Amino acid sequence: METTRYCNRSVGPKDLLNSLGVSVLVPGYVVVSSIVTLLLFYALWHRLKSERRISKIEAYLILFPSLMAVISVLPLVSPLLGQMVSIVQDLLCVTAMFAYMKHTKSLLGGSKHLVADKSSCPFAVPPLCCFAKCKKPKMTRTLMKILFLPIQFIVVLNFVVLLVNCSLAYNGFPPPKESSDIPNIPSYMLIPFQISALYTYKVFMSYFEARLRGSFPRTRGRLILATFILCKSTGGIFQVLESKEVLGYLDGLDCVNFGQLLLPVVQLGLLLPVSLIIPKVYTKKWQHPIQQAIEDIDKAMIDNGKCDTKLEEGEGE
Repeated sequence: METTRYCNRSVGPKDLLNSLGVSVLVPGYVVVSSIVTLLLFYALWHRLKSERRISKIEAYLILFPSLMAVISVLPLVSPLLGQMVSIVQDLLCVTAMFAYMKHTKSLLGGSKHLVADKSSCPFAVPPLCCFAKCKKPKMTRTLMKILFLPIQFIVVLNFVVLLVNCSLAYNGFPPPKESSDIPNIPSYMLIPFQISALYTYKVFMSYFEARLRGSFPRTRGRLILATFILCKSTGGIFQVLESKEVLGYLDGLDCVNFGQLLLPVVQLGLLLPVSLIIPKVYTKKWQHPIQQAIEDIDKAMIDNGKCDTKLEEGEGE
């Protein structure tokens, strides 16, 4: 079959139904929609059944994997949404990273308590593990602000790229089929900023993991990072398979590759463990660092009160 570079029109469920048939498409839609709906209800159920008060940031992080699952399956409705879905996935992931950092700051009692006395910056994290033997710099408030900047910057840039791609689609630019197409250029320009943001995020996690014991910081932070890496890596793998013509095109739709339909299914399967773990972790009973300190002070005051009472009783006798 001869393949064209672009689709001359939009591709929807009706076109996919004519190409794949009712016996393939309808059961697939039923299974995928059921899984996504169950994930959403699972996250909402954990949000509502939590015994402690859930902040707005925590509510977003609980729903984050389910939102990713909803966005990821949209190409099954219209395969030409693949590029836009990838951009929205990036935006959701970096927003979740920023929310995790803001949540960490609130757990520790604000920006004044972020930097511990005589602490060092663990900058020897992947991909800069080669600096493990180097002397670690002292962590300062200025350095902490620098760790926040790349994440804040990449959130804004992802939103701008989303607006640019929406404007390109509105003005008639077709979805890209080759890496050199115009709609791909803004996404390529984001790569250096994404790498720097991921690095600072990993440094941030390494610095605070020990101070947030009891609140599962390693699990919460690394699952967000894993979600970003899984979505980017699977998208890249399927792009390579399409460029090498490993996967063919649909009958009657010479601009829709089988990879465009398989990618959402694969990403949904990879997001399942994350969608099941994160809501449970955030609604589990765990101790806030500030709350733990307050309870320790209260306990010490109660113990001192008991000692004073015993001393008064002894003096009375």
